[in-house]
Amino acid sequence: MTGTCTALVGAVRNAVDGLAPEAARLAAAQLVHCVGRLNGGVSDAQALELLKALLRKRWFDIADPLADAFAAIPSASSELRRRCAQVMLERGRHGPALRILLDLRGKPDVDAAEVLGHIARIRKQEYVESIEQGAPDARLLERATRAYLDAYEEDPDARTWHGINAVALLRCCEGESGLDALRRRKDASTLARAILDRVSGMPQRQTWDLGTAAEAALALGEYDQAAAWLRQYIGDAGADAFELGATLRQLEQIWRLGERSDPSARALLDLLRAALLEKTNATVPVTAADIQRVRTTAPQLEAVFGIDRFDSLENYRRGLERCACVARIGRSTETGAGTGFVLPGRLLGLEPPEAFVLVTNAHVLSDRDAERNRGSLHPVEAVVTFAALPGVSPEQAFEIGDILFSSDREALDVTVARLRPDIPAVAAYPVAQVLPARESKAQVRVIGHPSGRGLSFSVNELLDHESPRVHYRTATEGGSSGSPVFNPEWKLIALHHAGGQSVPRLNGQDGSYQANEGIWIGAIREGIRRHLDTPRSG
Repeated sequence: MTGTCTALVGAVRNAVDGLAPEAARLAAAQLVHCVGRLNGGVSDAQALELLKALLRKRWFDIADPLADAFAAIPSASSELRRRCAQVMLERGRHGPALRILLDLRGKPDVDAAEVLGHIARIRKQEYVESIEQGAPDARLLERATRAYLDAYEEDPDARTWHGINAVALLRCCEGESGLDALRRRKDASTLARAILDRVSGMPQRQTWDLGTAAEAALALGEYDQAAAWLRQYIGDAGADAFELGATLRQLEQIWRLGERSDPSARALLDLLRAALLEKTNATVPVTAADIQRVRTTAPQLEAVFGIDRFDSLENYRRGLERCACVARIGRSTETGAGTGFVLPGRLLGLEPPEAFVLVTNAHVLSDRDAERNRGSLHPVEAVVTFAALPGVSPEQAFEIGDILFSSDREALDVTVARLRPDIPAVAAYPVAQVLPARESKAQVRVIGHPSGRGLSFSVNELLDHESPRVHYRTATEGGSSGSPVFNPEWKLIALHHAGGQSVPRLNGQDGSYQANEGIWIGAIREGIRRHLDTPRSG
């Protein structure tokens, strides 16, 4: 049986290396059963390497049950249990992760800095959640700050990332009464200067050191320096979507840069967002305020980005321009059930050619009973809003007029409709005439309202296409149904309509894979043409 467990470890690793999540999930489930029956059956080294591989791929859902199984092994080492706690933390399971971590504190056979850092991160996340709930809790802030300070002060030279988190939270403490003792323990500016000096003096720096230095310069109000360090950080080979996304969340959630009045501070967010657009599997949140700011502060942004990142800036601007035509579709102006976008009728062969029409999925919007019985909105109950349409308030509601074309979800899964009132004139999407080469692994971008929330970009990798279907790698946060899908030049290629863990492969290939699926815009246009050419009875 032990040999079986070892073989299953190998099967999971092979699936991870082969980017086969379904195979990895199946083998992982069998491995969980095997480990449970034996109370072991795998070595610490095997388990650690497996969890590390899954974490690198961000396949947290596959790693999570394995972490539970490995943590329950009586002979599991402290380091293995710490890694299990990290997986639980990534899944938002703070309770079980914290119980493991508190038990590990002070044990000699585990990386104490990592244990303290995980505990501090949990405390910080609790504070962030209190902010998101509209009731910032000073007690949670104090606990998070003390946790990072305790970790940093044990070894300041080796734990600068603990220290910079303490700096950010100490800045938050400045607006809270009752935390004077904590502020007296360590001054945020003094700590930030010490960290920046340490990183500046390092003969060799890791990726995270560059992000730490940028954050320290930010804390000191040295925005030009912060931008220079950020440019080094995002240009480092080790900075992937996971690292850059974590830094972006820190600047948004803790530093609250989006709320700053100084454009130099806010522009740092745009620098990170633009860099994320170059990374596969990234998700980049944007707001109407972000879009307006970029339109009105171009010289400042160019100064922040620098000549070495000019292409990133232009690419980011184009993405923000594409947001104008993206709509949220729901039952009210406050809730969303799906996404859509508007195009001039001429791009789909419809009359009048310059009038804009709404494009979305039939499973989002349809007047057919079969689709409505499966959850789509009827046109009379749908409310359409635009977060970034120039001259239109995000609260302005548009209604659905005539349905011009509809195709069931098993076919093209599209509904094309008129809006009431007509939308103001806006720059239309350029439409790609051909799809990227199947073997190109070209970047694919999706703009939508995930789960009915605010706008975001999802950046994926093209997997395959066979008209009318286009497959691309599933991002960490999938896009919403009805979103526009773009090629690397921001030309429209598809209507996003589905995604899953077991999507059948295209072009006669056996099996399935994890993928998002869109409908090629050329196929939609051809479907409309055939519909218009079909003689009407009577």
